[in-house]
Amino acid sequence: MQRTFTLRRLFLNVTVLCVIIAISVAFPKALVRLSLAVGLFLPTITVCTVFAYVSGRKKTVFGISLTGGLVAWLLTPRIYVSWNGLPSWWDLYVLDFQTQAIPAAIGALCFGGIAWMCGGRSPRLSDGPAKTLSRRANGESDGRMAVCSTPPRSTLCVTTAATTNVQDAEEPKDAGERG
Repeated sequence: MQRTFTLRRLFLNVTVLCVIIAISVAFPKALVRLSLAVGLFLPTITVCTVFAYVSGRKKTVFGISLTGGLVAWLLTPRIYVSWNGLPSWWDLYVLDFQTQAIPAAIGALCFGGIAWMCGGRSPRLSDGPAKTLSRRANGESDGRMAVCSTPPRSTLCVTTAATTNVQDAEEPKDAGERG
């Protein structure tokens, strides 16, 4: 069994946290700019993460939806706004958010939705839990291959493409019939 807590990992995380706090204290204006720049991509990353969470092929759907966000961000026209006076930094940020972050999130939503519907759906979400459980209780196969994350000797894989019905096999009722 792998250890979940190590002193090395604790010291490493505390050191990284201290470095991040020291940089944020030393450069507060740069930290605000960086957090606002990262904030532009948070809606896209959120959409990609949600699609990856509900899909059966997490890496593929995440990559495709992230690609959709990048394509939409690149194809979004940049808007030139004529201001009457000097705009505040917040006005510029809201303009950037509306013209860059929202279209990128919509692109990630479109590409990720298509990838999810075309084969990334998780088997646990496609039928519903009641139907899947009743199928397995009756010994029926749903035709899907189970993907095992364990070694091949494991018996954790429940559904396979070619399963035999256990109820059809004849077993002796008591030890005297074995012969």
